[in-house]
Amino acid sequence: MANWISSSDKDCRYLREDPGRSGQFSRFVQQLGVTLPEGVTIADAVRFGWVTPALRVRLPDEFFLEWENYPKRPRKGVLRPEFEWAEELHDAAIIFCPGVQLHQNDDAERWFVHSFDRLDTAEARHIREHAISAEPNCEPQPVHHPNGTVIAPYIDFFAYWQAYRLAESIAAAIMFKPILNTPAAAETIRQLEADLPRWQEFSQDRIVTIRGEYEERAPTFDWLSRYRTLRGAAVDAIGRLHSLRRQRKRSSQSWDSRLKT
Repeated sequence: MANWISSSDKDCRYLREDPGRSGQFSRFVQQLGVTLPEGVTIADAVRFGWVTPALRVRLPDEFFLEWENYPKRPRKGVLRPEFEWAEELHDAAIIFCPGVQLHQNDDAERWFVHSFDRLDTAEARHIREHAISAEPNCEPQPVHHPNGTVIAPYIDFFAYWQAYRLAESIAAAIMFKPILNTPAAAETIRQLEADLPRWQEFSQDRIVTIRGEYEERAPTFDWLSRYRTLRGAAVDAIGRLHSLRRQRKRSSQSWDSRLKT
């Protein structure tokens, strides 16, 4: 039987998404077999009201403006101590790497809690202090860097289960069946155009209903996401323990061989 428990589950409550490119949530949506309509991004889906981020974090303008060679690495320019949290979040979320995970919790007693949910850490406090509305068309104004780059100064995070709402919203956004190339095609198009406001209202009502249904289910999904986070953190901890044991074994064998010689 396939093993569906993965260390990546420890980030399932906060799948990151850069508004300017596909991210962790986009990849998860694709893995589920959900296909966005052509030309539509996750950021567009948020604007359309098809899905709402669980968390949107605003990064300070100065963090970008003082990065002289943005977005190149290594960074040139000043990085103020008060913006170090922003750089860590930016690197983990926007410079996406499958091996980079946000859940870094070394607390021996609360190892199963995602770091964003820890209210007693500086990281979590910074993130919560800079959380902003993620409702449709509430994006902050872009930052215009001196080098000409236009930057969306925020990062969205989605819970894994929000992909299910997205899939249902996409289905509800499809107003018409395909129109076949038949003698009746022209008349069908004219009729659909005449009835367009009614179809749009019906589709929008369904999208709003889907949102309400998932808001009612949110407490259950939230519990499940915390359980999945625990499982992922446990798998990650076991993996690190095994890795440490292998390193110690190799080190011991290396010393043994040196002593023998």
